[in-house]
Amino acid sequence: MRRDFQCVILLDQSLALNGYGMRQKTIEKNLRKALFNNGPLSHNLFEYELEEHIDEYIQSKRADRDYFFFAITEHTNAVAMLLIDQVDNVHINEEARTMLKKLWHGAYKHNLDILIPDMAEQLDAGFLYSMGVKVSLDGKLIA
Repeated sequence: MRRDFQCVILLDQSLALNGYGMRQKTIEKNLRKALFNNGPLSHNLFEYELEEHIDEYIQSKRADRDYFFFAITEHTNAVAMLLIDQVDNVHINEEARTMLKKLWHGAYKHNLDILIPDMAEQLDAGFLYSMGVKVSLDGKLIA
């Protein structure tokens, strides 16, 4: 039986307004291009920044009992991402983006509109952005 989930994320958007600089705007633009406009995703950047963390991401997902987990990075205008699904399959770049769209179907744009400023802030500070997503008892995804 296939179950469709829709998730709407509510965050304090004031976090994105603190210390918002030119580099964050560039990162945000690159994320929007990659995630909303099916822009290119870099396999080299995936290998360089994300691949080595897969085992710890899977352990974190299991420990936190997340339904799925995703991570994203941006460096020198390139974007890479991964998504670990409910059975711990790792999806990379375009496949990860497609899977995230399916999992968040009607809420994909809304959720990313809220998350991208926080992603840009964390990436600008030198961190990878990652998020585990849970399923509530009523079948809706929650972050």
